[in-house]
Amino acid sequence: MTHLEHSVHGEMLDGDHCSLLQSPGRQAEASLSVSHQGLTGMRAHLLQIAAAGKDQPLSDGTKDILNMFLQHAKKLDEEMMITHGSDRDMLGDFASHPTCTASDATIVANYHSSASSSEELHSDCRAAEVVLKASMDANCSPFKSHGDAMNAMQSECPWNVPMVISDSVPFGVEVVGKFSEESVKKIQQLLADMSTANTLREQCEGSFTPYKNKVTDCKQKQLNFEIASCQWHSQASTTCSTLDTCHSVEKLNLAKACERVANNVKARKAQQIAMTQIECMVTELLSASADLSNCDDTDTDPDDKGSKWDITCPEAAADHECDRPLTSAPGTAEWADKFYKQQPWISEATNEVGKETSVANEIQQCVLTAAPAGCSLIKANAWCTSSADTRLLDTDSWQQCAEIVLQNGGVRFVYGGGFAHGYTNQRCYIEHTTSDECTEGWVHDETWDFYSCAEPAPLCAPEIFSELDGVLKDGWSDDTWGTWTPRHKEIHTSNPQIIDKMMHGPWDESLRTIERAWAVTGTQCTVAWTSYGLDSRDNEADRVFVNGVEIWQQKIKSQVGKLFDQTWTGDCDSDGDGKITVKWTSDIDQGLHDEGWGFNNVVITQDCSTGP
Repeated sequence: MTHLEHSVHGEMLDGDHCSLLQSPGRQAEASLSVSHQGLTGMRAHLLQIAAAGKDQPLSDGTKDILNMFLQHAKKLDEEMMITHGSDRDMLGDFASHPTCTASDATIVANYHSSASSSEELHSDCRAAEVVLKASMDANCSPFKSHGDAMNAMQSECPWNVPMVISDSVPFGVEVVGKFSEESVKKIQQLLADMSTANTLREQCEGSFTPYKNKVTDCKQKQLNFEIASCQWHSQASTTCSTLDTCHSVEKLNLAKACERVANNVKARKAQQIAMTQIECMVTELLSASADLSNCDDTDTDPDDKGSKWDITCPEAAADHECDRPLTSAPGTAEWADKFYKQQPWISEATNEVGKETSVANEIQQCVLTAAPAGCSLIKANAWCTSSADTRLLDTDSWQQCAEIVLQNGGVRFVYGGGFAHGYTNQRCYIEHTTSDECTEGWVHDETWDFYSCAEPAPLCAPEIFSELDGVLKDGWSDDTWGTWTPRHKEIHTSNPQIIDKMMHGPWDESLRTIERAWAVTGTQCTVAWTSYGLDSRDNEADRVFVNGVEIWQQKIKSQVGKLFDQTWTGDCDSDGDGKITVKWTSDIDQGLHDEGWGFNNVVITQDCSTGP
């Protein structure tokens, strides 16, 4: 009895030989379901037909068989074109839809921009501080010199002689007692110098106040700069590492996909050669003077033929540049040397008026704290004018603020403001805006930064698995899939629900069990599928099990095949391993030339309202 089975999955066609024709009288009853090994078997069976009909004309049944061979070869070519297109599109997706996005690198660049901006503000402030200090020194030096002269003159005056205030003499002093003329002149000069001293003092104070305020301002800008640098180092240390891993995985996946496609291309070329030879042999057998030697010159090297099947592996997407810091983190000697000790203002700048302690000796220690996953800086030096916000606990870092925001159900937040008002910690507020773009409008403020965390993913996805789109997916204990065509031509019209349906399988007695497991978070699941009993089933049972418990059984007795649409709802995780395992089995005991089984339309959903 003929056994020419066909499965498009896997593309490899070599091996199994089953007898096609035991006698000419049974030729028309041959099964024309083509398998992985069918083309090799076809050639052998065509040679058998040629040998059997060498001295006699072909029967009508044999001619029907040969014509159906041509139909199946054409169908296989069409299916190969479909899978060829799928492979080509899949590789195209690698080039047009890279998995590593530039947004991660952009986040790091935003932190770098914030740190650079803060560094520039601090450095400019220190330069201005030095200028104000020089101006203060220039304006206060005369006052100091004048005061020293007055002190020296005052020590020479005869203050032991009584004096009274009077408007009748110059400078308002009336001398009571006897002074030398020289002493009177000194006293009069001293009183005049006191008026000059008041003027010089006012001039000194006028330049001292801006200098003192600038020192306070620069101290805050130094702190802002160091905090922004810490944030940049922290974000880069996690994001750049993640991006590097993503790039490596992306290249590895592309290499594997290209290798898989290359194997498929080679198999299609081999199939093309085999089909060309089979079509030639069938044409010869149906001709008036069959000569199969005309079909012997087919090239047997698949790499030399079939350029239409070639698919070029695309270049991997270029790596996204990640803005890594070129120096160590704040708090280290290397960092202090670059940003402080080498600056022209370092010898004059200070964080407290009247002290000579170097700015570089008051550097803040940077403890890198990893940000919660999905949280990042959106806009530096700004806050959102959303209608409401919620103040949370003060924190030492924006990462701590992010954790508290997430714990309180927030997504977007602002951090800062505290140091600018003399507090020891920064403020942390949830911003109740609906988008990272802040459609309400931004307010520029150097003391605040706006952050956002990814919207929390649902703990339970209702749909776990679905093949209702008609695409059968891999990942089963056996990934064979294909179509079934019956051995009886009349079945094509009597049972169209089964004919040429793409399914997992079809299998015969050589494989009776298929299973797969999926992770679940819900407690109630629904499993739906369609089971097929193929050809002349003899009351053997097909079954389905969920987590080891039988949920369906059907004994199938038929000459033309049957299908069964089934649905089951029950406990997703009855064995407590966090998975639902579904197993399909069949008790059939013959080959595909007589009976078979398969299934498709698998859909598994879970009730998220009963999950965590």
